[in-house]
Amino acid sequence: MRQINAAFQFETNKYGKQWSNMGYLSQMEWGYALALFAYLRGENEPAWHKYLTKSVASDFRQGQRFIYQNEERLFEG
Repeated sequence: MRQINAAFQFETNKYGKQWSNMGYLSQMEWGYALALFAYLRGENEPAWHKYLTKSVASDFRQGQRFIYQNEERLFEG
């Protein structure tokens, strides 16, 4: 989880709040990827989700909602 959380740097300075992405996936993509990973493992509440930052955890939960609302269409080809 440390690598995922470290992929996003947030800071507040005299110009306001800023964030930067340090990798190929956006924060939202990481959240969805983790939600899909948990789904494929059959984990609704994986033990590791408590280690996610608030923003990644929010995207993770959003990804979970999407997955469970669209289960029948997940692997359409």
